[in-house]
Amino acid sequence: MKPALRRWLQQVEADRMHKMRRKAAEFNRNTTTYDHRVWKTGLPVRSAVLKPHAGELVVGWVTTSESSLLYVFLFFPILLRS
Repeated sequence: MKPALRRWLQQVEADRMHKMRRKAAEFNRNTTTYDHRVWKTGLPVRSAVLKPHAGELVVGWVTTSESSLLYVFLFFPILLRS
């Protein structure tokens, strides 16, 4: 591949990634809900920009919403022994 073509392809890829990051930043700034149906960023599902953010949201949701379920699993065996 010619060096000029390689530089051009690298610039195109860099521009594309910059646009994706800017869209993700706008999403974070303008959105108050994290439901996947409002993620209208145009980014692919497996985007390296949104994947870490989505992972943090899932972990936060699981740890806060299922903490009461954890109490059930921890204390239910104790109640059965009594």
